[in-house]
Amino acid sequence: MQDIPIIETTEQIMFYDTDAAGVVHNIAYLRFIEKNRTILGSEIGLDYKEMSGQQTYGAVVRTEIDYNSPGFLGDDIIIRGWLADFSKVRFWCEFEVNRISDQKNLVKSRQQLALVKMPGGKPLRLSLIHISEPTRRRGIWYGGVRVKKKKRGGGGGGGG
Repeated sequence: MQDIPIIETTEQIMFYDTDAAGVVHNIAYLRFIEKNRTILGSEIGLDYKEMSGQQTYGAVVRTEIDYNSPGFLGDDIIIRGWLADFSKVRFWCEFEVNRISDQKNLVKSRQQLALVKMPGGKPLRLSLIHISEPTRRRGIWYGGVRVKKKKRGGGGGGGG
C-alpha cells in the first residue's frame, strides 16, 4: 500500500456563489475544486510557477461531476482532493465536497488532466519528473490548508 496525499481546503459559501434562492451555482463548485487541485498539484510535484516558465501547463481534458445535495449561502464546506490514477500522458484527480455542519456530501467529481507544451499544445508524457512519488511528504500545512495521507491499495482504473 502507498500513501496518497489528500488535500483539504475549506470555504464558506458567499453571496456571489449562489443564485436568488441562496443555492450554490454549479460553476462555484468548479472554482472550489480548482483551488484544491492547484494545491494538490504542488504536493505531487507539479510546480506550476516553474512549469509556466517552461510553457508547460496542466490542461483539464474531462470533468465529471455529480451534484448530490445543494449547498446554501453561509454553509461552511470542506473540499477533499487526491490523485486517483495516472497513465503515460493523463492523470485523474478525484474530489468530494461536504458541508461541515452535517458532513452531507454535496458534490463528487473526477477530472482528467494532461500536461501540454505550449504554444503548440503538444501532450507530454508523464514521468516522476512531473508526478513525484506521493509518499515523499508527511502531513503538512499550506497557508491554512491541511495535507493528509490516504491509504490506497494497488490497482485502480480510469487511466487514459
